[in-house]
Amino acid sequence: MNINNRPYLLLALALSISLFSFAQNDRPIQPSIIVVPYTTEGQDIRKILDTDPDIATAITKIKEGFDNKNFNTVDFVAKLKQAMDQKAFSGQNLSDIKSQLINFSGADIYVEVKILKYSNNGLNKVTLLLQAYDVSSARSLANADCISNTIRTNDFPALVSAALSHEQGDSSVPCRDIFLNTLQGSIERMMKEGRPITMQIGFSQDSKFNADYMVKDKLLSEIINEWLDKNAQSVNPGGETTNTINYNEIRIPYKDEVTKKNNRVSGFISKFIAYLKTFGISANRDIKGGIIYITIN
Repeated sequence: MNINNRPYLLLALALSISLFSFAQNDRPIQPSIIVVPYTTEGQDIRKILDTDPDIATAITKIKEGFDNKNFNTVDFVAKLKQAMDQKAFSGQNLSDIKSQLINFSGADIYVEVKILKYSNNGLNKVTLLLQAYDVSSARSLANADCISNTIRTNDFPALVSAALSHEQGDSSVPCRDIFLNTLQGSIERMMKEGRPITMQIGFSQDSKFNADYMVKDKLLSEIINEWLDKNAQSVNPGGETTNTINYNEIRIPYKDEVTKKNNRVSGFISKFIAYLKTFGISANRDIKGGIIYITIN
């Protein structure tokens, strides 16, 4: 090696490392996922593992599938115990407790698992119903029905594993992989097109503001639309009246270009409310059924 070329080689190496780091940082981070049991009305998610221990097997096996594909996962049992230790649950509505747990987990996506068991003269089989949802919008991202063969066994955990690994229909791909691939496709679409939300803006009864209120020679609705056009990836407006402004779909950029981290819907809404405050307008927010409600005071 010519020693005179050494500085150039070191410079080239430094540039290569820098470009590699940039490429890694520029990639969106996979969303975090929590696998939770399906609950019917009146079922307490805090006790469901005690009533059906086979659901724990299903949750573990599905989580392992995500882990093997390098998804970021949140452990349901550990997060449930943490939430109970910290007394994170409030209210008596059992469906609200489930929502609180999912939100407490910090996951971006939750996968709901339901087990159907069939028995007939000693022959048994199970069907696993898998459904993935975006936490913020409650939109369905993937679903699958994984069905085991009917065999003479009482080992339901083994049937659960068999259902997930069973090739469905004419496909040679295991059911769990079909589900994971569908979910990955939905995630990649969000990375490209943005995370979807539905938003409705209203005004409190005693508010002096409405959609037609003039702010710096512009209607308040125009001010809001301009901010969304600038900060959202795409905006699909809905109906508008003096007292309500609806948006059928707003696509939030999946990644923050400044922090290089994944955008969270809560952060986007916080920025929007902070923007309103620059005009002396305060607002509250709430999320119900996947719809974000903004109330201007």
